[in-house]
Amino acid sequence: MAKQHLVRSYTKKDGTRVRSHMRKNPARQSSVDSSTIIGAIVLVVVVLGVITGVSKFTSSGAEEPAADSSLIWKSNGLTFTRVDSSNTTVCFAHAYGGVREFLVSHPCSALSRALFEATDDSGHQMLVAVSWTDMPTAEYAGQLREKTDKPGTGNITELSKESNKYPGVPFTGKHYASTVNDRTTVVAQAEPLLKAPSADLLKNTAMLALSATRP
Repeated sequence: MAKQHLVRSYTKKDGTRVRSHMRKNPARQSSVDSSTIIGAIVLVVVVLGVITGVSKFTSSGAEEPAADSSLIWKSNGLTFTRVDSSNTTVCFAHAYGGVREFLVSHPCSALSRALFEATDDSGHQMLVAVSWTDMPTAEYAGQLREKTDKPGTGNITELSKESNKYPGVPFTGKHYASTVNDRTTVVAQAEPLLKAPSADLLKNTAMLALSATRP
């Protein structure tokens, strides 16, 4: 029930006499005005934004990297996982034999190398070395491929020889594939790691690795 208070008799300006009577107390205005409400809403939005941003970070404080689809890919029943990679513009320093001599006299534009673990559904595991050598012209790229294809003329140094990833796995050149894409010579080699994969499987693995994503 609303509270009331006594209003004593008084005379209006026009001379009318008003008797004493009871009057309801006026409703109390809320102490929270519109500016306060707006401020509270803004604060909530800011807090939610901070929480969302924090959720993107790991416990160490670093932002979680997006998954890189080029690290793992599948082809013809094989799963390739990139375990190491390297990029440079000094190609001859990462080549040997006649291939090195060719790159000294015909400098490349860029060289990328990668190591992949390749596994099939039967559990055979192979190590694959792939190189991408950019030459100034498509003609030079073709000549470089001819050098690498010929036995005993050297090759681009397999990354395992300069990396801590599988340094003890020798690449023999027996399971080899190559191609030329415009001015880029791509070379791939495969060697066994687990469960003695067949020569045909190793050769097929090297062929498939030619389509790997360049690091």
